[in-house]
Amino acid sequence: MGDSNSSDIERLVRGITLAGLHDGLVKRFDGFDKSRHTVPKFAPDRAQQFLGRLA
Repeated sequence: MGDSNSSDIERLVRGITLAGLHDGLVKRFDGFDKSRHTVPKFAPDRAQQFLGRLA
């Protein structure tokens, strides 16, 4: 993967907006278990590659 392809993927990932169907904090939703659900701290290369293929 070249540098320009990496920056294209990074630009794509930064431009993604997630829209929810419910209002409120995620941790207050039914079924949310803080011991199992966490917010990711980084996007692994495989995730970025997957998102790049969606574009």
